[in-house]
Amino acid sequence: MSDAARTLAPPESGPHFIHRFLLLSVVSGTSIALGRIATQLFAIHLGANPLQIGTIIGVEQAMMMTMAVPAGFLISHFGVRASYFTASLGPMLVYLAMPFISAWPLLVPARALIGLCIPFRIVSMNTSFLRELPRIGADKAGWYRGSQTIGLALIGPSLAALVTAQWGYGTAFIASGLMFGLMGASSLSFFPDTREAAGSAPAPLHREVRALLRDEAVFESIVIEHVSSATVALFSTFILVLAIRERGLTREAAVSLIAVQGATTVASLFLLNRLYMRLSRRAGYLWSLVAGVVAMLCFGLGRSYAPLAAGAVLLSLASASIHFQNMTQLSRSPANKSKVSGLFNLAGMSGNMVGSLGGGILSALASLHVVYLAWIASLFAAAGLILWRARRQDA
Repeated sequence: MSDAARTLAPPESGPHFIHRFLLLSVVSGTSIALGRIATQLFAIHLGANPLQIGTIIGVEQAMMMTMAVPAGFLISHFGVRASYFTASLGPMLVYLAMPFISAWPLLVPARALIGLCIPFRIVSMNTSFLRELPRIGADKAGWYRGSQTIGLALIGPSLAALVTAQWGYGTAFIASGLMFGLMGASSLSFFPDTREAAGSAPAPLHREVRALLRDEAVFESIVIEHVSSATVALFSTFILVLAIRERGLTREAAVSLIAVQGATTVASLFLLNRLYMRLSRRAGYLWSLVAGVVAMLCFGLGRSYAPLAAGAVLLSLASASIHFQNMTQLSRSPANKSKVSGLFNLAGMSGNMVGSLGGGILSALASLHVVYLAWIASLFAAAGLILWRARRQDA
């Protein structure tokens, strides 16, 4: 089915849309990071060990992956506004109840419920951004992820550390819950009430997914997003261990590598879009492949801070370029934006899991610097798959 939709009094569009959208994105990222980090600290306070903390967060991630694709299809039917508002109420109620938890096992169902709701919010925002991107300008394709990263990686963690230290875990949970409630209420006057036009009965989920993946732009974006997310997850999960244990850097120097990667990502998403616009889709992907390969070489062969930092910068530039190309292509695709957004977010989530788990498994067989070098094979494998698919369709 095409992305034709009926719109009931769309509240915002164009320049007015992007300003409110970016603010909502920053607050959204902040609320997610605040609640998640406060949960981890609270679990430690309740006596949970690393395995138990991993279970608490892992259950949430599993629920998010489970609901990513169904969320896109449900949003296509019920509309962005209703979906975002309803999905904001769940985390709000859970967070307001979490100060009364007295044992860490109760955090597992709490995070599971939050994990079921978050995909509806993420996919709703991604859907709205893809629909508006042709109107606000392709040069802003990286602004959504950039603004969300500011909340997730910069404001949220700092706020969590401050609030839990000064006012306790309960205050952090209540603050996060109120933020979800405020975002849900504001969405009623912001998001348009768009939903799929009535038509024939929908096909089974797996058939609709296969139909979406027949679109070349959708297929390429999904594959590349998966590999890009896995590569970034490999970096963020193991770079501290590589830097400290195998390269002998101080803890402060090792942590700064993550800060360099995060700051470069945000800066490139906001400042380099006009440069990325000059590249064709193929050229953009090729540049990202080359930068990604060189980054892995820096991590695998570098023995001091400078090459590791250079690798972090190159990886950020590569992932930003990929995100720009993916968002631009998906915004131009005639495919249903809600359903595509669900697939796109599943690709990112599953990539994060593959990068962390895959890197952990490989690290049991070889040193981490070898793991980074071996990861280059996955980058070329993804490029080969895309080339094979393109030639097959052209034949």
